[in-house]
Amino acid sequence: MVITWYGNACLGIETRERGEESKSLIFFPQDKTSRSHAMEERAAIVVVPQDVKPNEGVFAIIGPGEYELAGFSIYAVPANISGSFGAAVKIHVENMNVLWLPALPTRPLSDKEFDDIGEIDIFLLPLNQEKNGKYISPDAATAVSLMNAVEPKLTIPFAREEKTMRDFFEEAGVKNAETLDKFSIRKKDLPEELQIIHLKV
Repeated sequence: MVITWYGNACLGIETRERGEESKSLIFFPQDKTSRSHAMEERAAIVVVPQDVKPNEGVFAIIGPGEYELAGFSIYAVPANISGSFGAAVKIHVENMNVLWLPALPTRPLSDKEFDDIGEIDIFLLPLNQEKNGKYISPDAATAVSLMNAVEPKLTIPFAREEKTMRDFFEEAGVKNAETLDKFSIRKKDLPEELQIIHLKV
């Protein structure tokens, strides 16, 4: 599995089974001038807010539900996280569980939400909160607290400002993190202890 960050809440996941063409899913694709557009054009699945029209011929997830498509098992868990997309998205692919949130929750997740999310291998963690249609940067301890509660093996944070990203790494105690263009991972290579990955746009 290969994970790429395209900026803001837009990330892509690409998977390839032996002897088959790669299949991809993209979260919150950006406008057609962005770097994410090429991946959106070939994606089997997009996760988008209800007010965004996806490309023709692509399967769009616009809210809570369960979906099985193109090698991805997807559970969009109802959660009051973001005004534009009311769900946390859990994906099972290549025998790994990936969690993506559109924005950092403005309140702690409930016990039921944690139960629905279940065990997570890779957490795509937003560092910005959405309030009244605008994105703000709470203190980094909020994101670190959520990460610790989810207990993933790997975390890939994303933010709208570089300072927010730096503050998170400092709060998490990570120094001199290697910055990657994309991140490749297989089930057998998951770490025993939490590892935080720094992707660049």
